[in-house]
Amino acid sequence: MAKKAKKDFDKDQMYSKIMPSILTMPPQARVEQESLDDEAEDHDDQQYILRNFMEDIVIDKLERTMTTLRCCECERCKKDVMAYALNELPPAYMVTEPEDLEATIKQLRKTYEVKVTSALIKAVQKVKAQSHHRQ
Repeated sequence: MAKKAKKDFDKDQMYSKIMPSILTMPPQARVEQESLDDEAEDHDDQQYILRNFMEDIVIDKLERTMTTLRCCECERCKKDVMAYALNELPPAYMVTEPEDLEATIKQLRKTYEVKVTSALIKAVQKVKAQSHHRQ
């Protein structure tokens, strides 16, 4: 007596039953899916800004702090003060749309104002104590 052979099955047919594709969708569902795909494409075209907003806040307060504390305001000293201050502060990377940029900075400025001022004062003191520029 011969053994029965295992019944062969059609892999493509099985896949189409398990994972229905857009081809097997009813016409209305296809139209809705295409509409969702178009919206996703439009959404991808929108421009976003990725930025460490802490830098903007430090830059806003930099010159006033350096002037108040009578620190040299050459380009090298400014960059040194910024580097020291930013290394003391937490990064604030955010993604925003161009039209929301100012509102985002304003909100973060309120949140970090005291910390930024403190970090800038310490940074100015370090730079005054050991400036790297040539006079």
